[in-house]
Amino acid sequence: MWTLGALPPAVALVVAAESTDQPLLQYGAVGILAAFALLAVRVLFMREVAAHDRERERADRLEAQLQHQNELIQERFVTTLQQAAQAIQEAMAVMRARQ
Repeated sequence: MWTLGALPPAVALVVAAESTDQPLLQYGAVGILAAFALLAVRVLFMREVAAHDRERERADRLEAQLQHQNELIQERFVTTLQQAAQAIQEAMAVMRARQ
């Protein structure tokens, strides 16, 4: 009969995997593939989380820039409206003086 040492390597792995002394060998190649798949999923998930965080920071930064630009435009608009109102008042005063 065959002894464990005299068995072909593939058969020896199957016999060793069936023993309860080494539970990790029970899973063999399927376990290794599952571990790699879990690792790949984790890496991809972390990459997506990092990309989401970068996009959120970018959106926050652009929103702050837009708010700053809006404030500048509002300040210029108010100044222009004040100047226009002053010019209209002066024009009305000139028109009244001519009558």
